[in-house]
Amino acid sequence: MMSLAKNHGGFMMCLLGVSFCVNGFILERCSRPPLFLIKRQQPRCYASILEQTKQDLLYGDEYPTNIYPTDTLQNIVINSTQTLAPDIAYFYLQNTLGLSEETMWKITLEAGSILGMTSRNLERKVSLLRRTMNLSDEDVRVILGKQPAVLHYSADRNLAPTILFLVRALDLSKSELRSMVMDCPSILGYSLENLGKKIAFFRSLGYSKISREEDGVVFIRELIVGTPKLLLSAVDTGLVPRMKFMLNEIQFSVEDLRKVYQKNPRLLLYSLDGNLREKIVFFFILQLHMEPKHVRKILLSFPQIMDYNLENHMKPIAEYFMTELEFSAAELGRIIHRFPRLFSYSLFKIKHVAGFLRYELELDPRQAKRVIFQAPQVLGLDTEGNLKEKLDFLRNRLDLTSMELGLVFSKMPTLMCLGVESNLLPKLEYLGHVLLDQGQPDNHLLKETVLKQPTLLGYSLQGRIQPRMERLIDAGISPNKISVGISMSETNFQQWLSSSQARKISELDAVEQNFIAKCNIMKDLKFSKEEMDMICSELPEANDWNAPALAYLTGELGVSGADLKTAVLSYPMLLAGASRRKVNARLKQLHSAGLNVLDNLNTISWSDDKFDDWIKSSRSKIAFLQRELGLNITETDMLLSEMPSLQSTQASKMLKQKLKYFQHLTPQLNSSVDDLKQILLKKPQLLTLSLSKTIQPRMNMLLQSGCPPTDICKIAALSPRKAEEYCSKCYLFRRLGFSSKEMDSLVAYIGGASGSSSILRENVEYLLHHVFGDSKQILKTAIVQGPKLLKQSEQTIHSRAEILHYLESIGLGYPLSDITGFFTQSESIFTKGLLPKLKNWYPPVSEELEERHDGEDSKKNGVTKKNHILATLNDFPPTLAMAYSDESNREVARVVHWR
Repeated sequence: MMSLAKNHGGFMMCLLGVSFCVNGFILERCSRPPLFLIKRQQPRCYASILEQTKQDLLYGDEYPTNIYPTDTLQNIVINSTQTLAPDIAYFYLQNTLGLSEETMWKITLEAGSILGMTSRNLERKVSLLRRTMNLSDEDVRVILGKQPAVLHYSADRNLAPTILFLVRALDLSKSELRSMVMDCPSILGYSLENLGKKIAFFRSLGYSKISREEDGVVFIRELIVGTPKLLLSAVDTGLVPRMKFMLNEIQFSVEDLRKVYQKNPRLLLYSLDGNLREKIVFFFILQLHMEPKHVRKILLSFPQIMDYNLENHMKPIAEYFMTELEFSAAELGRIIHRFPRLFSYSLFKIKHVAGFLRYELELDPRQAKRVIFQAPQVLGLDTEGNLKEKLDFLRNRLDLTSMELGLVFSKMPTLMCLGVESNLLPKLEYLGHVLLDQGQPDNHLLKETVLKQPTLLGYSLQGRIQPRMERLIDAGISPNKISVGISMSETNFQQWLSSSQARKISELDAVEQNFIAKCNIMKDLKFSKEEMDMICSELPEANDWNAPALAYLTGELGVSGADLKTAVLSYPMLLAGASRRKVNARLKQLHSAGLNVLDNLNTISWSDDKFDDWIKSSRSKIAFLQRELGLNITETDMLLSEMPSLQSTQASKMLKQKLKYFQHLTPQLNSSVDDLKQILLKKPQLLTLSLSKTIQPRMNMLLQSGCPPTDICKIAALSPRKAEEYCSKCYLFRRLGFSSKEMDSLVAYIGGASGSSSILRENVEYLLHHVFGDSKQILKTAIVQGPKLLKQSEQTIHSRAEILHYLESIGLGYPLSDITGFFTQSESIFTKGLLPKLKNWYPPVSEELEERHDGEDSKKNGVTKKNHILATLNDFPPTLAMAYSDESNREVARVVHWR
């Protein structure tokens, strides 16, 4: 133990002696002030900085060992001597630096040689990093976790020169250097020549020529400190090709490209072929038909557009715009050109706002498309907050209906981008005060003016609206004409203001206009003086008698004069000028909902909420069926019990087409509406089936088979095979009088492929008229004896019937008792058994055949008949089984020729 202590003490003294020597050496060389206390000098070119750095690194009087001061090294050596025993790197890294187990494994696997270094060596490097960048313990751990190889680099030959070069070349502060190294520690591993070449690249972009050279260095420093990964990209294979692509192919000027990189330096890091060219050339230019100048404008205003993923973000948004919203590629290109931040919204957000425009604001697809095209920034608004607040404000302030609000928004989409308190409210307050009409309700003229020209609210109050309004009033023109003059240029506005037409508009007597309109109404509808007085008593004294509701009722709906007179006497509100827009809109809603307008005129005086709820319920499927079929309460409940969705869903175009189809068939089938009603009550699922694919084909099948139309309830939901089978059974039952028991025995021979029922009908009709002499009973008996007769093809039945007719014409009649076998036996048996012996038999033409035809063409008709018979027999072999009456084999022959 004593010897070990002595040895250990000697080892400690040795270490102390080394430290003193080292300290003495450093004290001689540390004559310069610390690096980061040196006053920033005027920037020089990177080559001179590089050369100066190399000179300083030579072991001479100017060796910059002050980058790690001597007091630190004294503490390092003394502390190392006292605490790092044994001198093992692993324990130093884990215990002293506090590296995590994960980082230690990373060091072991990726940079195992570090574990063979001395603790003093590692401490020297860590101390250098700490002092030059003011690193905390956690900062050191983060750097080593990202780049363990930092500890590989020599403090004297690598780390210190690199840090010194970066500080001098970029004029960095400690915090800026720390930010760079914390983000990309691997920067410390590059050679001075490599780093100098990259910094020279940015100088080549002209950053050093901005205003003063000092400002150029500031720009380069901000660029690299903000995106230190730029120093990781190769110049020849990365930075230069990307810059040349932007300069040569996209035709950026150096000045504009410098601005783009200043806003988004990551463009210098993206793959040329996998990112830049794919997005700019193939997506923007080729797919969206954008010009290079438009692409340049987009990148200058919003270069962050290149940060979004092409396949997972940009293309899905483009596909949604071109498929769901029905924009063309060129239209989408123009939207992005005007508002490149479109891609900063998620596809979910875009769909949500588009749905809000369609279903909450009740815009039709054309209006919604117009809003998005003119003001795509609307897609970024909060539908539950900002956007809803503005819509509610306009709705309440102007007393707008949902339809009127959608009209205003579709004509002036950018209204939603204006502030309420700072913009919309002051304008509406001013216009409301100027447009106040003592004879009308509040906001009447204001509302009409805004509905007529929604763009009015988009102009500046002090710069446009107020000056022009004052000039209108001074000229004696009605203030509501601001809707005409607001959009004119200054020259055109002055001309319009001074023209005689404008003065006539201002001097027009509204009372005279109303009187003329009133007289026309009285004349057209033949009102008596008493009736007109009664109507006037129900309306305001200064009523506007221009009533578009009457024109709509007569022109669009074709209401007769007598009916219109009755309607006006019952509801004088039809002539109220103050609410004519509301009345006209409600008449159109009644008509579009399929309601009888004259029977529901009482609804025009309801509140908006009550009317909207009633219209919504009236458009339901069950309400539509009630109107069309006259369903009572019991029948309505029956339908709803089977299909509750009829009450909650609106009547679609397909439902109306189905009902119209049934109604069209009713008079043709000598049926009534009650029959149609019973069909739907019995099978309400008919309303869910396809009209063209199921209902019409099945109904045609029933009608052709002679089945009652009401049987559509039975076969509509069946498979095609079962439906064919049902129609075939129904036809045989009706046509030949089969009993139910007989029909059951024929089930296997009925049905089959699509169209089999029509084939069966044609074959049965052919057999009935051409083979069985219109005898239904004989045909029925033949089918019962040989059900296979129903399965024969049309060709087989026709060809064998012709042979049978020929045999009858030459006196070889076939016995009716075996007629079924004649048609059902196979071709091979048929050809073997008919004429086995007469190989060269030629069928003679009976003289009786020729004698049947009278007149001069009898001979010609006989030859034609012979040729027809020969053509028919050519389909069969010449050796047909036939015997004469005096031959011995006549008992087994199928055909016997008596002679």
